[in-house]
Amino acid sequence: MNPPFVKLDHLQTLSDDIGLLEHARLAVPREECGYTTDDNGRMLAVLARIDLRGLGGERVEAIGLRLCRVALAYLQQASLPRTPGFRNRLSHQRRWLDSRGSDDSYGRALWGLGTLAARSIDTDLSESAQRLFWSNYRLQSPYPRSVVYAVLGGVEMAEVDGSVDLHSQLREWLAQLRRNSNRRWPWPEPKLTYDNARYPEAMIGAGRALSDQGAVEEGLELLRWLVDVERTPDGHFSWTPVRGRSPAHMDSGFDQQPLEAWAMIDAASVAAAVDGSHWFDVAELARSWFLGANDLGVEMVDPETGGGFDGLTPSGPNLNQGAESTLAAVAAMSGAYAGAHPV
Repeated sequence: MNPPFVKLDHLQTLSDDIGLLEHARLAVPREECGYTTDDNGRMLAVLARIDLRGLGGERVEAIGLRLCRVALAYLQQASLPRTPGFRNRLSHQRRWLDSRGSDDSYGRALWGLGTLAARSIDTDLSESAQRLFWSNYRLQSPYPRSVVYAVLGGVEMAEVDGSVDLHSQLREWLAQLRRNSNRRWPWPEPKLTYDNARYPEAMIGAGRALSDQGAVEEGLELLRWLVDVERTPDGHFSWTPVRGRSPAHMDSGFDQQPLEAWAMIDAASVAAAVDGSHWFDVAELARSWFLGANDLGVEMVDPETGGGFDGLTPSGPNLNQGAESTLAAVAAMSGAYAGAHPV
């Protein structure tokens, strides 16, 4: 995938010295909405994978590294002092709005930290991320999606420190994700919800890290099924809408979220590492969703700033450019593969 453009301008606009702001009204950051561990963890997972200098030389590299330092500092402050875990929401006035964040935010923090530890070109960032990961890596959650994000971080960390303890934790997480045996509904949850391709991505990645070919095959089977469900007869992706999809309601609809395209790009690139380069065609098709290969034929990224639009609605893009959608657009346009590690 050779990206036509990728810019960090809007991502920089959404960030200050505290962290990455969650929401925007059009392209203007909404300071009153504050910051989240969710988005700062995601920002590390995106920026650590990108060839920052390749995007535009030393200036872009410096911007990207600064944003990584900001997000890492946010997670350091969010880390709970006496027990593993993280707070999530911080007001613009620097007041924590929760005593402990959601399990999803915990998992996303581990995802970002593991990715930064494994892929950052900056040694200090990598070492700091490793320390914070190891202080918090034993996530225990009844929610499979939270575990999925933790697995993604653990798989990254295994590239640089494949310790017995980490492998043991990955096995425990993977056991929780193994799919059910309902042939009428092969998805391991009652319905498709959000960030769906992350589930098979985590299973394939964990299977690779643990040399568990059964898990790899289960993840590939889930991903093939998901592609069949979400790819239209016309050949473009129509993502599961925010209301979800279930056995009784499999029709397409709106709103569709950019993070679905980002997740499919990453999952397909991980699949390519174990099942052949044809998966890169799937990744390219998912990326093209941002460029107009979608149900309405509209672009979902601002080519001037790199900002991502918040969703595809029945009447067109939701033109607000918040953190989640902008990170999805930056990840998609960068062409950085989840399954490819620097040598």
